[in-house]
Amino acid sequence: MTYLDILLLVAIIAALILGSMYFLNRWAAKKYGDQQDMIEKSKMVTNIFVLNKKKMRLKDANLPKAFVENVPKFYRFFKLPMVQAKIGNKIMNLICDKKVYKTIELKKNSKVELAGIYILNYAHGKKITADKMKNVVKVKR
Repeated sequence: MTYLDILLLVAIIAALILGSMYFLNRWAAKKYGDQQDMIEKSKMVTNIFVLNKKKMRLKDANLPKAFVENVPKFYRFFKLPMVQAKIGNKIMNLICDKKVYKTIELKKNSKVELAGIYILNYAHGKKITADKMKNVVKVKR
């Protein structure tokens, strides 16, 4: 084999890889868009009382088996942000968005947007500005 044959073979393999990545990306974007539409249709504003929050695996989170079976296999090994909350008179484990997980407060009532067992964001959460954060730090000292 000459260098030209090797170069041609590498170019064909690279074109196949790039073409497959392009079509996989289009498929994933379509699937993501469908999921976002479903989430937007099913979200509702709910009051919850946050009991506990921690990162844990799906199998340890005491979630419904039907939900765990439908989750892609690679997510079963990741630790996801989970919130144990009281909704009405039920205590449930909920999966939380990363941004909401960082800001959610323990032992407080919160008004959140909930889609199934997924907390999307605060509906009317109080945001702490930089000025208020400085005051909180001064008070703690």
